[in-house]
Amino acid sequence: MVTYKDTIKKTTTPKRNIKVDCVSIEDGYLVDENGNIAQGIKESLPPGVEEFTIKISVNLPDEDDDE
Repeated sequence: MVTYKDTIKKTTTPKRNIKVDCVSIEDGYLVDENGNIAQGIKESLPPGVEEFTIKISVNLPDEDDDE
């Protein structure tokens, strides 16, 4: 079967993606191998930006692992 889908031309807002790998929680702080990640994130933000959204992604174990 052959199918297709037309999409409408989209204009998107420019974005900056900041990724921090290997994050964990220590003493109530988000840390990576270099320690607290807050300063590194702050330095990566564009000038004038003080608020942002955090999305967290984790790999879930396979259901078969519980057996």
